[in-house]
Amino acid sequence: MSRIDALNQRYVASANLVRHGMEIVAVGDPPGARFNVALRRLLMLAKDEQETSSMTSLGRPRL
Repeated sequence: MSRIDALNQRYVASANLVRHGMEIVAVGDPPGARFNVALRRLLMLAKDEQETSSMTSLGRPRL
């Protein structure tokens, strides 16, 4: 299948979505949400720690 054929198929699929719509079902996941928050905090702490350690390894800036 050529790229043009694939692109045409995507346009057809998009037109079908516009014409007929689509149902989206959202499900709450409190434990998953808490895990996401904890993981984001951990990544931010790791980033901050990395920045701090690189500053200390370079030494204090001289003014």
